[in-house]
Amino acid sequence: MDLLTEGIRGIPENTELYTAIKSPLQLAKIVEETQSGLLVRRLEDNKGNIWIHDLVQYLCRQWLKPNERCDWVERAIDVVNFAYPQSLGSLESWKKAQKYLNHGLACTKHAEILQIYNSNLNELMIRMSWYLRQIGDLAGAERLAIRAVHCARIFGEGQHQHMNSVSSLALVYYHQSRFKEAKDQWKTANEMAKRLLGPAYIDAGFGNDLALVYYQEGAFEEAERHHSQIYQRRKEQLGENHPDTLGALGSLANTYHFQGRLEEVVELKKQILEGRRKYMGEGHPETLGAKGSLATTYSDQNRLEEAEKLQEEVMKGREEQFGKEHPESLAAKGALSYTYYLQRRLDKAEIYQRQVLEKRNKLWGIQHRETLGAMRHLAKTYHLQGRLHEAVRLQEKVVLGMEMLLGKQNAETLSSVEELSTTYRDQGLFERAAELRGRVAKGRERLWGPEYTETAHNMEALFRKRQGFAH
Repeated sequence: MDLLTEGIRGIPENTELYTAIKSPLQLAKIVEETQSGLLVRRLEDNKGNIWIHDLVQYLCRQWLKPNERCDWVERAIDVVNFAYPQSLGSLESWKKAQKYLNHGLACTKHAEILQIYNSNLNELMIRMSWYLRQIGDLAGAERLAIRAVHCARIFGEGQHQHMNSVSSLALVYYHQSRFKEAKDQWKTANEMAKRLLGPAYIDAGFGNDLALVYYQEGAFEEAERHHSQIYQRRKEQLGENHPDTLGALGSLANTYHFQGRLEEVVELKKQILEGRRKYMGEGHPETLGAKGSLATTYSDQNRLEEAEKLQEEVMKGREEQFGKEHPESLAAKGALSYTYYLQRRLDKAEIYQRQVLEKRNKLWGIQHRETLGAMRHLAKTYHLQGRLHEAVRLQEKVVLGMEMLLGKQNAETLSSVEELSTTYRDQGLFERAAELRGRVAKGRERLWGPEYTETAHNMEALFRKRQGFAH
């Protein structure tokens, strides 16, 4: 029932269905009239869900003429597309994305059978792919992203939606550690942007995306060039303190960070923080994010007391804005726990890490990337506390989970395997540890070539940021 009301914009206003949905009384009456026999019934879950027997849906499809079937499938796609969240910026949008996922997947199945290709289907597949990528189902995300590219190519090759679909697929490849394929896709998207947008192609931000791959290759000068272009254009077009300009400056600061230019990074991030304060106010989420980002750099400079002070402010602000169980609040608590870990205040780090793990498990379940990230950091604390058996128990779960979600050759998976090998070594299990270290070395050499040490270090910083332990 929520799907019908939230997706009503996908239904033509001159239809009986639209009129019925707009009237709660009429809709309730229709629902009651359908509940005959055992084929339709309202579920007693207090969520307004209605169960309809598969036979009813099958017969309805069989009674429709071919053109009518296409019309109804397109209408279903429109409804789900309008109901599906545009972004995952809140806990409510996460829940809604999960709730409507199966509806969306059913739409893509019918569309494939009937060979339907349109812009709403394309948008829906991109957003579902984004959600699946965020929860760690990279195989499912890839399938939808490939179909989105194919769909966009058919109804609008070389146009904006085709460009965005290609970029979405590149992001999935990047998270699968398929860096060459990601780079090829982003280069294609960048060329499309040049043709479609002219000099404004820089604003599409694909240079920022390409920089992720350049980080992997250690080509920091190339990454810096892309970030500098975007920053300069936004500064000229929007002004120095505009949120988009400051965002571009933050990307440039990240490149400096990976080059080890930390003093310059601090000055840039202070500039960003002051700009956020001036433009948005002290308590705005973006201002808090800028504080967290500056704290990360302080942490990497071993200025841990300054990092801790900022992270405490961020955590308090996030909890006041969103509540203690919101993903952003948990990320802020995770960042602070990591500083406690670096300060060797392990008891306090453990308390916070256990809380983050418990709440992420409650939100998303154990087989979620961020839950596994929290488990991974708690295991590192156990290791330093000398609780090696507990550390191994968690690390083995993390490795298995990462392998299932991301694959055995994923860069993040390999980092988890490396941590497990270190704990095995400290337990005296030298053969097992050596076997895992060999696997890590071979895997990283396949990803980055023989000179992979510095790249692996930089990627660990990216993983930490993505898992919510830095901003």
